[in-house]
Amino acid sequence: MYSRVVADDDRSLDQIILTLRRLRRSVRWQSMHRDAYRMRDGQALSVAQVDALEALLSLGATSIKDLAAYLLVDAANLSRTV
Repeated sequence: MYSRVVADDDRSLDQIILTLRRLRRSVRWQSMHRDAYRMRDGQALSVAQVDALEALLSLGATSIKDLAAYLLVDAANLSRTV
């Protein structure tokens, strides 16, 4: 019984992840993103930059290594993003 519930939960989470990927790739979402994260100079932050900033706001002062672990990315890639 328990394994069936876990399997159903895994399928639900997989569906949520796929839906979020589709949303992030949609033209409408990209347009909203550019408008929401436009800086004073007219350029917009990338999705990766926004994710890093939101994580920093959540975590507070932290190391690149810990931030990378939180975001599930490589520390070297994160340091180039930030």
